[in-house]
Amino acid sequence: FDNIMGINKLHLAQVQDRKLLSSVEVERISNDLIDSHFKNCIAAGIAGSSINGIKTITSDIDIIILSSFNSEIHNETFEYADQLFHILILPYLDLNKVISSDYFNRTGIFIRILTHCKIIRDTNNCLLHLSHAANRLFAIGPPEINIRDFIKSRNAAIDYLDDLRGGLSFSQAIFVISKMIPLITDLNIAWHRKWGCGGKHCSAILEEVDSVFHSKLILGLKIFYSNNNSEYLIRVLMENITSFNNGATKKSNLMLMEDHSLNQFVIGLVGPKNILECYKEIVLPLAQSGAFTEYYI
Repeated sequence: FDNIMGINKLHLAQVQDRKLLSSVEVERISNDLIDSHFKNCIAAGIAGSSINGIKTITSDIDIIILSSFNSEIHNETFEYADQLFHILILPYLDLNKVISSDYFNRTGIFIRILTHCKIIRDTNNCLLHLSHAANRLFAIGPPEINIRDFIKSRNAAIDYLDDLRGGLSFSQAIFVISKMIPLITDLNIAWHRKWGCGGKHCSAILEEVDSVFHSKLILGLKIFYSNNNSEYLIRVLMENITSFNNGATKKSNLMLMEDHSLNQFVIGLVGPKNILECYKEIVLPLAQSGAFTEYYI
């Protein structure tokens, strides 16, 4: 699709004009949207707060679409039927690359979305099989972070911390902190081999992996923003950084494969003892669905 026909992205509905929809209404409107603007898609599903029971009046409706017309990942946010929609389009012909990259980059963004997705359209059960594969990968967990990348990020965090110690102005310190906190959060998540994330979800995952550090970090930020005193925050951050044992991460038993073709990719994750089970449950169904045919011998 070259554009979203008939959808006005310039005039979003005011929050107070929207109503909180039931799951049935969300599915109905989503189906209408697909019929009107994405009827040629391979598959579509609803994700996010609309299906996990935490949707509020300010929440958007997340739709994931598999399209054979796109060669790249595409994100679009717009208004439709007085509701705010966020559309994520994945290239059907390049799904293998998308999912493999999502795994090895340790973000798990698309894997997480596919794991919690309510299917509303599905040609040849492709999205169903992809969801099963995502569930398996999500349960396995992310690969261990590359030690050189870990040390590089750790050193960058220390550089930011040195800047913060250097008597910065309040405005300068704010910018340094805004760079440093996400970096240190990612280091903690990587250390505990948890899936990465973005935005508001970072706080919840950090609290899950280290609730004590999370509490101290929030307190340090409150003290800094209330009276421009960064001493406690600096101490908390330094204690956390030095706890990483010079960058040595917790060990995992995953065998990382350089070959990103789906069969070798998944077999490399689950190990040789589970190859047959893995092939039957993930690789073969995906192959039969018509996806990734160019990757199979």
